[in-house]
Amino acid sequence: MGNDFILQLLEWNIDYKKLDNFKSGAGCISKDSYKYQALGLSYNLADINFAKKIALEGCEQMKKKIRSLMSVNAKLYL
Repeated sequence: MGNDFILQLLEWNIDYKKLDNFKSGAGCISKDSYKYQALGLSYNLADINFAKKIALEGCEQMKKKIRSLMSVNAKLYL
């Protein structure tokens, strides 16, 4: 799954392996699929635990935005 995360970041021209120290990435996965719904990323921070916290928060925020957009699109098609 780690390689899938790295490959998905490459689609956005982000090379995770080349980022500076204290980097962290998070992927939000749905229960019925192994595909990432949202990604969170942080790097070049002073503390690895803070980097993890930021990555997780970013993933959760992206997931909320995607859900909001999906519900708007669903309403438009009904």
